Amino acid sequence: MATSNMTGIPSFSSYTDTRKISEIRKDNAALLTFTAPPHLLGKPGIFTAVDGNASLIEDTSQFGIIGSKDWNDGFRGL
Repeated sequence: MATSNMTGIPSFSSYTDTRKISEIRKDNAALLTFTAPPHLLGKPGIFTAVDGNASLIEDTSQFGIIGSKDWNDGFRGL
């Protein structure tokens, strides 16, 4: 699940036992990409990439989306 906080910094939620989380723990260098296919009427597709450093927030009180409808829909049962 991806969201943007009040500062406009992208935020992503994940289960803690995933490969991406273990990779961030080893090396926080991150590359964020977004693609969209070409339009049916001939407009070109979109590709954008941003690189930077990832950080993990494990204290749920620091992450305002928890408990929201988006969070509950994405992480049922937590």
